[in-house]
Amino acid sequence: KKKKKKKQAAANSQKQKQGVALRNSRGGMAAGSSAAVQVITHFVGASPESTDIRQLLHRLCTQLCERFSLGEEVPLEIQELRLCFARLLEQASYAGDLLLVLDGLDQLDDAQAQTLDWLPQSLNARVLVSARAGDVVQRSVLAREPAPLLLPLGGLERPHAASLVRRTLSDYRRKLDESGYNNQMRSLLVKQEAQKPLWLVLACEELRMWGVYETLSERIGSLSQTVSHLMQEMLGRLEHEYGQPLVSLALSLIALSRSGISEQDLLAILGRHLTKHECEQRGSGSGSRYLSDLYATADSSAPTDEHSSADAAPLPRSRWASLARA
Repeated sequence: KKKKKKKQAAANSQKQKQGVALRNSRGGMAAGSSAAVQVITHFVGASPESTDIRQLLHRLCTQLCERFSLGEEVPLEIQELRLCFARLLEQASYAGDLLLVLDGLDQLDDAQAQTLDWLPQSLNARVLVSARAGDVVQRSVLAREPAPLLLPLGGLERPHAASLVRRTLSDYRRKLDESGYNNQMRSLLVKQEAQKPLWLVLACEELRMWGVYETLSERIGSLSQTVSHLMQEMLGRLEHEYGQPLVSLALSLIALSRSGISEQDLLAILGRHLTKHECEQRGSGSGSRYLSDLYATADSSAPTDEHSSADAAPLPRSRWASLARA
């Protein structure tokens, strides 16, 4: 009996230490405790609406109500949402264990929202926040009491980077040679910013478009070393293949559309603003034939009145894929 009591006391002591570690680490979870934790995530930048503070708070409030069976009605106005979010956080802390993961808060549209004035100072839940180093979000978090735990995030380690490349290329039934004699994977991962997921994904997009396998190693060697230079390289290739007017206007329309733009609307606008002459003269290389198709499709499907745009036929899937994914 004494041995059983000692074992039980030791187990209870261990649980208590894990609980303190959970609360003090603000986001670190001890092994075996994750089953009791409700994790609610929000990734800013994952969709056009995700960068709006009102949409963020509305989504978090809705998730809290669903996860913890809270009967409060979620408002729509921003000021009411702030108050509702604070109440629901407090209610959720009594209903169960909560971990709130907020990624990329430095990408919020509202500069005031980046000060985190909507996040209650007194928190009964653990909150994991990510933002760029030195950003206003980081300064706002570090100014809170008690002091949070700061975890700098580095780049991908080599095995994880290689795994990302394999998975990305496998979606297109492509792969890199990883043999000792011609290790294309190693040549790719020694690039300056190869530890960044964005660079790796962009590089894979370029490599999957390369049609001559025998010269793939040379193409890997010629890839730009940084994200910004690789983006410029990709845009330059698109302008060469499809013409600068088309690429410039298409990217501008996508950037200006707050909630995204449909394929049909994008084609209709491009068809009205780009003349057939521009498409044929500015486009060169393998993409020029698609420009004529784009103009012809948009021209033939142009609405005769302001109510008939919904009847416009979209560009064939194979043609659009060549434009959208090039």
